[in-house]
Amino acid sequence: MAGYARAVHGSADDASPRGLLDRKRLSADHRLVHRTTAVDHHAVHRDLLARAHPQSVPDVDVRQGDIALPSVIDETSGALRVVETEPDIETRRILHRTIDGVRSDMEALRFNTAIAKLIECNNHLTTVSAASGTPRAVAEPFVLLLAPLAPHMAEELWSRLGHDGSVAAMALPDADPAMLVDDTIEVPVQVNGKVRARITVAVDAADDDITAAALAEANVQAHLDGRAPKKLIVVRGRMVNIVV
Repeated sequence: MAGYARAVHGSADDASPRGLLDRKRLSADHRLVHRTTAVDHHAVHRDLLARAHPQSVPDVDVRQGDIALPSVIDETSGALRVVETEPDIETRRILHRTIDGVRSDMEALRFNTAIAKLIECNNHLTTVSAASGTPRAVAEPFVLLLAPLAPHMAEELWSRLGHDGSVAAMALPDADPAMLVDDTIEVPVQVNGKVRARITVAVDAADDDITAAALAEANVQAHLDGRAPKKLIVVRGRMVNIVV
Protein backbone atom coordinates (compact mmCIF):
# COMPACT_ATOMS: atom_id res chain seq x y z
CA MET A 1 0.00 0.00 0.00
CA ALA A 2 2.81 2.40 0.86
CA GLY A 3 4.46 1.63 -2.46
CA TYR A 4 1.18 2.32 -4.27
CA ALA A 5 0.76 5.63 -2.44
CA ARG A 6 4.27 6.71 -3.43
CA ALA A 7 3.60 5.72 -7.01
CA VAL A 8 0.34 7.68 -7.15
CA HIS A 9 1.06 10.69 -4.94
CA GLY A 10 4.85 10.79 -4.83
CA SER A 11 6.98 10.29 -1.75
CA ALA A 12 7.21 12.81 1.05
CA ASP A 13 10.78 13.57 -0.01
CA ASP A 14 9.84 14.24 -3.65
CA ALA A 15 10.62 17.94 -4.14
CA SER A 16 9.76 17.95 -7.84
CA PRO A 17 6.92 20.24 -8.99
CA ARG A 18 4.74 17.18 -9.64
CA GLY A 19 5.47 15.77 -6.19
CA LEU A 20 4.56 19.05 -4.49
CA LEU A 21 1.36 19.38 -6.53
CA ASP A 22 0.33 15.79 -5.77
CA ARG A 23 0.80 16.31 -2.04
CA LYS A 24 -1.29 19.50 -2.16
CA ARG A 25 -4.08 17.64 -3.92
CA LEU A 26 -3.91 14.82 -1.37
CA SER A 27 -4.06 17.36 1.46
CA ALA A 28 -7.11 18.96 -0.14
CA ASP A 29 -8.78 15.54 -0.38
CA HIS A 30 -8.11 14.92 3.32
CA ARG A 31 -9.62 18.29 4.23
CA LEU A 32 -12.70 17.55 2.15
CA VAL A 33 -13.18 14.12 3.80
CA HIS A 34 -12.75 15.67 7.26
CA ARG A 35 -15.36 18.34 6.62
CA THR A 36 -17.77 15.89 5.03
CA THR A 37 -17.51 13.69 8.12
CA ALA A 38 -18.42 16.73 10.21
CA VAL A 39 -21.47 17.28 7.94
CA ASP A 40 -20.41 20.86 7.21
CA HIS A 41 -22.17 21.19 3.87
CA HIS A 42 -21.10 24.80 3.41
CA ALA A 43 -17.46 23.82 3.79
CA VAL A 44 -17.91 21.01 1.26
CA HIS A 45 -19.56 23.42 -1.18
CA ARG A 46 -16.71 25.91 -0.77
CA ASP A 47 -14.07 23.20 -1.18
CA LEU A 48 -15.65 21.98 -4.40
CA LEU A 49 -15.92 25.56 -5.65
CA ALA A 50 -12.31 26.23 -4.72
CA ARG A 51 -11.10 23.22 -6.66
CA ALA A 52 -13.10 24.21 -9.75
CA HIS A 53 -12.35 27.95 -9.59
CA PRO A 54 -9.45 28.51 -7.14
CA GLN A 55 -9.18 32.25 -7.85
CA SER A 56 -12.82 33.07 -7.25
CA VAL A 57 -13.78 31.68 -3.84
CA PRO A 58 -15.00 34.35 -1.37
CA ASP A 59 -12.71 35.10 1.56
CA VAL A 60 -15.71 35.24 3.90
CA ASP A 61 -17.72 32.30 5.15
CA VAL A 62 -21.31 32.61 4.00
CA ARG A 63 -22.80 29.98 6.33
CA GLN A 64 -26.04 30.82 8.10
CA GLY A 65 -25.47 33.26 10.95
CA ASP A 66 -22.38 34.98 9.52
CA ILE A 67 -24.50 37.42 7.51
CA ALA A 68 -27.10 39.09 9.70
CA LEU A 69 -30.28 40.33 8.01
CA PRO A 70 -31.96 42.70 10.45
CA SER A 71 -33.50 44.27 7.33
CA VAL A 72 -35.78 41.21 7.04
CA ILE A 73 -35.84 39.53 10.47
CA ASP A 74 -35.79 41.23 13.86
CA GLU A 75 -32.64 39.93 15.57
CA THR A 76 -34.18 40.14 19.04
CA SER A 77 -37.71 38.82 18.57
CA GLY A 78 -37.27 36.87 15.32
CA ALA A 79 -40.32 38.65 13.89
CA LEU A 80 -40.58 39.42 10.20
CA ARG A 81 -39.77 43.08 9.46
CA VAL A 82 -41.39 43.17 6.01
CA VAL A 83 -44.21 45.52 5.04
CA GLU A 84 -46.49 45.68 2.00
CA THR A 85 -45.85 49.36 1.21
CA GLU A 86 -44.04 50.49 -1.93
CA PRO A 87 -40.32 51.37 -1.60
CA ASP A 88 -39.13 54.94 -2.07
CA ILE A 89 -37.20 55.89 -5.20
CA GLU A 90 -33.79 55.81 -3.48
CA THR A 91 -34.35 52.29 -2.18
CA ARG A 92 -35.54 51.13 -5.60
CA ARG A 93 -32.43 52.54 -7.24
CA ILE A 94 -30.14 50.87 -4.70
CA LEU A 95 -31.94 47.54 -5.16
CA HIS A 96 -31.72 47.57 -8.96
CA ARG A 97 -28.10 48.67 -8.95
CA THR A 98 -27.39 45.80 -6.57
CA ILE A 99 -29.23 43.38 -8.87
CA ASP A 100 -27.26 44.61 -11.88
CA GLY A 101 -23.93 44.48 -10.04
CA VAL A 102 -24.46 41.09 -8.39
CA ARG A 103 -25.59 39.46 -11.65
CA SER A 104 -22.50 40.79 -13.43
CA ASP A 105 -20.21 39.66 -10.61
CA MET A 106 -21.74 36.18 -10.47
CA GLU A 107 -21.37 35.70 -14.22
CA ALA A 108 -17.70 36.69 -13.94
CA LEU A 109 -17.19 34.54 -10.79
CA ARG A 110 -16.36 37.64 -8.71
CA PHE A 111 -18.04 36.34 -5.57
CA ASN A 112 -16.21 38.66 -3.16
CA THR A 113 -17.50 41.80 -4.88
CA ALA A 114 -20.99 40.31 -5.20
CA ILE A 115 -21.05 39.77 -1.43
CA ALA A 116 -19.78 43.32 -0.86
CA LYS A 117 -22.67 44.71 -2.94
CA LEU A 118 -25.19 42.64 -0.98
CA ILE A 119 -23.77 43.89 2.32
CA GLU A 120 -23.96 47.50 1.12
CA CYS A 121 -27.58 47.04 0.04
CA ASN A 122 -28.43 45.29 3.32
CA ASN A 123 -26.98 48.21 5.28
CA HIS A 124 -29.36 50.58 3.50
CA LEU A 125 -32.31 48.23 3.97
CA THR A 126 -31.52 47.91 7.68
CA THR A 127 -31.90 51.68 8.03
CA VAL A 128 -35.16 51.58 6.07
CA SER A 129 -36.44 48.66 8.15
CA ALA A 130 -35.67 50.40 11.43
CA ALA A 131 -37.79 53.36 10.37
CA SER A 132 -40.79 51.70 8.74
CA GLY A 133 -40.04 48.09 7.77
CA THR A 134 -38.57 46.70 4.55
CA PRO A 135 -40.97 46.67 1.59
CA ARG A 136 -41.70 43.15 0.32
CA ALA A 137 -40.96 44.34 -3.22
CA VAL A 138 -37.35 44.84 -2.08
CA ALA A 139 -36.95 42.05 0.49
CA GLU A 140 -37.90 39.24 -1.91
CA PRO A 141 -35.48 40.19 -4.73
CA PHE A 142 -32.76 40.64 -2.13
CA VAL A 143 -33.28 37.10 -0.80
CA LEU A 144 -33.16 35.75 -4.37
CA LEU A 145 -29.79 37.47 -4.86
CA LEU A 146 -28.56 36.00 -1.60
CA ALA A 147 -29.57 32.42 -2.48
CA PRO A 148 -26.54 31.38 -4.59
CA LEU A 149 -24.13 32.56 -1.89
CA ALA A 150 -25.99 31.57 1.30
CA PRO A 151 -28.50 28.91 0.20
CA HIS A 152 -29.56 27.67 3.65
CA MET A 153 -30.20 31.18 4.95
CA ALA A 154 -32.08 32.10 1.77
CA GLU A 155 -34.31 29.02 2.03
CA GLU A 156 -35.26 29.94 5.60
CA LEU A 157 -35.95 33.56 4.67
CA TRP A 158 -37.94 32.55 1.57
CA SER A 159 -40.12 30.34 3.74
CA ARG A 160 -40.56 33.09 6.34
CA LEU A 161 -41.69 35.38 3.52
CA GLY A 162 -44.61 33.00 2.94
CA HIS A 163 -43.45 30.88 0.00
CA ASP A 164 -44.02 27.12 -0.12
CA GLY A 165 -41.57 26.28 -2.92
CA SER A 166 -37.78 26.27 -2.75
CA VAL A 167 -35.87 29.46 -3.47
CA ALA A 168 -33.52 27.29 -5.54
CA ALA A 169 -36.25 26.99 -8.18
CA MET A 170 -36.49 30.76 -8.59
CA ALA A 171 -34.60 32.81 -11.15
CA LEU A 172 -32.43 35.76 -10.22
CA PRO A 173 -34.29 39.08 -10.50
CA ASP A 174 -33.64 41.40 -13.45
CA ALA A 175 -32.58 45.01 -13.02
CA ASP A 176 -34.82 47.77 -14.36
CA PRO A 177 -32.62 49.82 -16.75
CA ALA A 178 -34.54 52.98 -15.84
CA MET A 179 -33.41 52.58 -12.22
CA LEU A 180 -29.74 52.47 -13.24
CA VAL A 181 -29.73 56.02 -14.59
CA ASP A 182 -29.07 58.98 -12.28
CA ASP A 183 -31.49 61.92 -12.24
CA THR A 184 -28.81 64.19 -10.80
CA ILE A 185 -25.06 64.53 -11.08
CA GLU A 186 -22.36 66.12 -8.93
CA VAL A 187 -20.21 68.66 -10.75
CA PRO A 188 -17.01 70.26 -9.43
CA VAL A 189 -16.73 74.02 -9.66
CA GLN A 190 -13.29 75.50 -10.33
CA VAL A 191 -12.17 79.08 -9.83
CA ASN A 192 -9.04 79.81 -11.87
CA GLY A 193 -8.37 76.09 -12.24
CA LYS A 194 -8.80 75.07 -8.59
CA VAL A 195 -11.84 73.22 -7.24
CA ARG A 196 -13.67 75.48 -4.81
CA ALA A 197 -17.06 73.79 -4.59
CA ARG A 198 -19.23 70.92 -5.82
CA ILE A 199 -22.83 71.30 -6.91
CA THR A 200 -25.59 68.77 -7.56
CA VAL A 201 -27.70 69.50 -10.62
CA ALA A 202 -30.20 67.65 -12.79
CA VAL A 203 -28.64 65.56 -15.54
CA ASP A 204 -30.53 67.58 -18.16
CA ALA A 205 -30.03 70.98 -16.49
CA ALA A 206 -29.44 73.92 -18.83
CA ASP A 207 -26.04 75.63 -18.85
CA ASP A 208 -27.57 78.80 -17.37
CA ASP A 209 -28.98 76.83 -14.42
CA ILE A 210 -25.62 75.13 -13.86
CA THR A 211 -23.67 78.42 -13.85
CA ALA A 212 -26.26 80.03 -11.57
CA ALA A 213 -25.89 77.18 -9.07
CA ALA A 214 -22.09 77.42 -9.28
CA LEU A 215 -22.03 81.19 -8.71
CA ALA A 216 -24.41 80.85 -5.75
CA GLU A 217 -21.93 78.70 -3.79
CA ALA A 218 -20.55 80.58 -0.77
CA ASN A 219 -16.96 79.41 -1.29
CA VAL A 220 -17.08 80.43 -4.95
CA GLN A 221 -18.34 83.87 -3.94
CA ALA A 222 -15.51 84.15 -1.42
CA HIS A 223 -12.88 83.46 -4.10
CA LEU A 224 -14.52 85.83 -6.56
CA ASP A 225 -14.22 88.50 -3.87
CA GLY A 226 -16.70 90.77 -5.64
CA ARG A 227 -15.07 90.46 -9.05
CA ALA A 228 -17.11 89.63 -12.14
CA PRO A 229 -16.04 86.43 -13.92
CA LYS A 230 -14.17 86.95 -17.19
CA LYS A 231 -15.21 83.51 -18.45
CA LEU A 232 -17.74 80.87 -17.45
CA ILE A 233 -16.97 77.48 -18.99
CA VAL A 234 -19.44 74.62 -18.57
CA VAL A 235 -18.32 71.14 -19.56
CA ARG A 236 -21.57 69.24 -19.26
CA GLY A 237 -21.48 66.38 -16.82
CA ARG A 238 -17.87 67.09 -15.87
CA MET A 239 -17.11 70.55 -14.48
CA VAL A 240 -17.69 74.31 -14.32
CA ASN A 241 -14.64 76.55 -14.64
CA ILE A 242 -14.82 80.21 -13.62
CA VAL A 243 -12.01 82.49 -14.75
CA VAL A 244 -11.55 85.86 -13.01
